[in-house]
Amino acid sequence: MEKRKLLGEEVLSEKVVLKRFESEQFKGDRILGVEKEIILPTMSDAELWAIYQQIKPMFNKSDYKSKQYANGDISITEIPNDNWYWLKKLTPEQLRNIAFLWDAKKDKRRLVDNSKIETIDEFQCFHTYGYHGLFKPSVAEVLQQMPDKLKKHANGFRITKSPNVAADLWGADADITNAGCHRSTVQALIVEK
Repeated sequence: MEKRKLLGEEVLSEKVVLKRFESEQFKGDRILGVEKEIILPTMSDAELWAIYQQIKPMFNKSDYKSKQYANGDISITEIPNDNWYWLKKLTPEQLRNIAFLWDAKKDKRRLVDNSKIETIDEFQCFHTYGYHGLFKPSVAEVLQQMPDKLKKHANGFRITKSPNVAADLWGADADITNAGCHRSTVQALIVEK
């Protein structure tokens, strides 16, 4: 039997809260600890689909060049590019159940003229994971956490920062990682069509 006493809450964004609980677990001896839990917003499938009709994901995929040396070492160099694409149209089920950036190169639909992209604002977004080393954002997570004031004007969004190295997970964001989430930075956009 586990008992939890709320120790405190930390507001991480307009719609996300990190809660800390004192935990007493009884497994032979009594063990005290602190559990962390992130409370993410939810919305119905119908609400999510309606917002998705207005606000679509974009992506930018850097290219990578690898080189293998005689001693077996491999170096990987990121070759940034500034090409942003709309992603293919997703089904209602895919909004919640796929990591929309994983197959972005094959899912790209149309190149966007960068001069037609205006950033309204950016916000912090939190994404659940099955394994801490895999960043798997869903469109639903982004749209559910987007501040309402941005939803009124945006017609696109893009993730501009996500965890890339261990320090991103276990440094300042250790509590977030331990609570089962990754943090990203998302830009809400107005894109001229």
